[in-house]
Amino acid sequence: MYTWRALLYRLLVIAAGWGWLLWTFLHPHDSLSWETVGIFVVLSWLVKRAGFRIIAEVTHSLVNVVDVGALLLLGPLGGAIVGSLSSMLHLQFSLLRRGSWRGHEFFDLPLFDGAVKMILALAGGTFYLQAGGILAPTMLSVDMLLPLTILYLSWFSLDHLLWSWLFLISGGVEKAREFIVRISTVSLVIELAPLPFSIAFAVAWMLFDPLLRLLLLTATVIVALVVRGFALALRRAEERVSTVSLLNKFGQALVLAQLDERKLADLLYEYAAALLPNARFELLLMEEGADMPCCAIMPKAEMVSRVETLVPMLLPLLQERPHGRLLSTLAEETLVREMQRAQHERPVRGGALIMPLMANDELLGIFVAESLIPNALTLDDGRSLSVLATQAAVVLQNARQFNREQRHVRQLQALAEVGRMVASVIKLDDLLWQVVDLLQDTFGYYHVQIYLVEPGSDEVSYRSGSGVAGRELAQRKMSLRVGEGIIGWVAERGALLLVRDVSQDPRYLPNRFRLLSDTRSEVALPLKIEERVLGVLDVQSDQVNGLDTEDLLTLSTLADQIAIAIEDARLYVAQREAAWVTTGLLQIAEVLNPLFELPAVLDTITRIVPPLVGMDAAAIYLWRSEDQLFEGTASYGLALEAATALRNHRFGPDSFELLQGIRDQQLVLIDRVEHSSRLPILLRDSVTQMGLIAAPLQAQGSLVGVMLLTVRQGLPPLSNRRKTLIAGVAQQAAVAIQAATLYAAQQEEAAITSDLLQVAEMVASRSELQEILELVTRLTVTLASVEHCVVYLWHEGKQLLLPAEAHGFPPQ
Repeated sequence: MYTWRALLYRLLVIAAGWGWLLWTFLHPHDSLSWETVGIFVVLSWLVKRAGFRIIAEVTHSLVNVVDVGALLLLGPLGGAIVGSLSSMLHLQFSLLRRGSWRGHEFFDLPLFDGAVKMILALAGGTFYLQAGGILAPTMLSVDMLLPLTILYLSWFSLDHLLWSWLFLISGGVEKAREFIVRISTVSLVIELAPLPFSIAFAVAWMLFDPLLRLLLLTATVIVALVVRGFALALRRAEERVSTVSLLNKFGQALVLAQLDERKLADLLYEYAAALLPNARFELLLMEEGADMPCCAIMPKAEMVSRVETLVPMLLPLLQERPHGRLLSTLAEETLVREMQRAQHERPVRGGALIMPLMANDELLGIFVAESLIPNALTLDDGRSLSVLATQAAVVLQNARQFNREQRHVRQLQALAEVGRMVASVIKLDDLLWQVVDLLQDTFGYYHVQIYLVEPGSDEVSYRSGSGVAGRELAQRKMSLRVGEGIIGWVAERGALLLVRDVSQDPRYLPNRFRLLSDTRSEVALPLKIEERVLGVLDVQSDQVNGLDTEDLLTLSTLADQIAIAIEDARLYVAQREAAWVTTGLLQIAEVLNPLFELPAVLDTITRIVPPLVGMDAAAIYLWRSEDQLFEGTASYGLALEAATALRNHRFGPDSFELLQGIRDQQLVLIDRVEHSSRLPILLRDSVTQMGLIAAPLQAQGSLVGVMLLTVRQGLPPLSNRRKTLIAGVAQQAAVAIQAATLYAAQQEEAAITSDLLQVAEMVASRSELQEILELVTRLTVTLASVEHCVVYLWHEGKQLLLPAEAHGFPPQ
């Protein structure tokens, strides 16, 4: 915000504030207690130090309560001195800690802030006194409500008005609007809402003796620290959520990167910059089979690498322990110290992060982040950046694997033109459509079509066909059973079948849609890899004996090429899905590992799993073995009715057949829940028209619970890789839930042990029976969280149990 207009505005505010203070000081005024002024300056400074920042230029705290309290006790002049001195001391102390003790910031910014405090105190105090307010109040009366309201509103409004004008002058309307939007909620809650406590503070100060005043000062500082701690915790939680969202988006963007190294690098730079905005980055990639990184891919072409010269020192460091490193600086002497430093001596803050790109124990490159602010990077930054680097490494390895396969495909270019066309297409659907059109155009066949055997089923499904009829059949999603018709016969036996006249072969099935009524002869060839039948290439002629031996030789060669292409495409898809599974499991592990509290674990699982596995919502039921019940504990993405039904009900195995049956199965898939009787009616009515997957949560051989995943409009077909990912995610979730449960149990056991020790110590310190009984009943109510406690003692003479002591009952 350092422009000449902003500087001029600051100087005007400084002149106005200091001039008004001097004028007030030189004119008749009530005498000041400089001892009280000094006390309030220190208190105001301490409370200001306990503040927190939403934006860099503004600190939010409860200091206004102290400053307005000083005004009410000392008058406008005293309040102005307290507010301005504490504000200037706070800013200069902060600048000295950051090393910014030179330049305009060290002088005009503290003077500006001090002048703002002067104007607030002098103007607000004047309004307050003119409205009938009194100084040094000893009680709060109705007559003071209007003056106090005027004081509070004028103080808050002037404060934000003077700062908003500074942003308006320096950055324009958009900058000022952004400033107001970002601080408005926090300002109302932290700065305006607590202002009425200032009158209570002032009255208490007037009525208390010195000891109570000291306690009042201490309590004020403690409250400020508590508010600061809560605000910082809330901000850290928001940052964690933002980081998880960013990592999820990065994983999704990688899928669309088309396995291009330059696009991958650009994505890595983009998301790393979003994660660490105050850092510069470098990516060094290893050449396949090389011992040293071959090149540095910079974010901009004109940038010069600062890391390439350090590679000879970085590589041994990463090869010895292939994990991320947090360094104080990116210099040779720092790397030398890092190689000599023990593992437990790693710093918690630093200026550089070194991340290896590792995949399957292979070092693919090095990613470096260097902070533009000294010691601004933390171990948490390193963990988040490590997730980016790991995901990028997996995709990079797949990209290189993909390139190797491409090179293998190019070796097949020596085959016939048709074979080259078949081998050059990567996407399976595109390949199949190009093949059939190519065969029809090249050889003039009446119709060419390809059926593929569906893995794990007894069907062959229509995947492509030539001409208009082929597109029409594809829209109708044709399929045949293995063994049915000519195509099914070939798929079943894996042998070529030539039918010279289809009207004479009982295996021929006329097309039921009457789209290929002119078929007279047909040949079907298996698409095989070794003994596995992948599909069937079917060629039809509109003439009897329209296909001959020469056609068979050509088509047999092409069938082999098509089979290879299909296998390569499926391997490619499988590799991408394997990378996706690995990336997903790594994301889950990175997110769940730092969590120990069970609610946080459950909430995190239900939030991140649905987008990761392509579902819309998630819910978790935990198994309560002591009650033999399933209890709904967490959900995300469900409608309000379904979420309420989940959390408010517990189900026994008899009323929730699906949860009972999950014990004996890996995954349970339900296409449409409204058609299933395995769900309670209460839940079935809440999630109608949805598909559902139930995954058991098992850890160390015991059932922890079950995770339900739903998707709108029915369950689509799931690949084996997706099922593997869901099962793996469920396994990691179960382990995390079990760990969180054990952690909670340990915490509870420790608390109980501590309470019992305290009770034993307190009882041992008493000698009178009645005193012991009174202590026992009181502590029982407190520690056991019960309402009443009664101790009965045995009366030997009356042979009765008689009440001896009670706690928690009304006196009567």
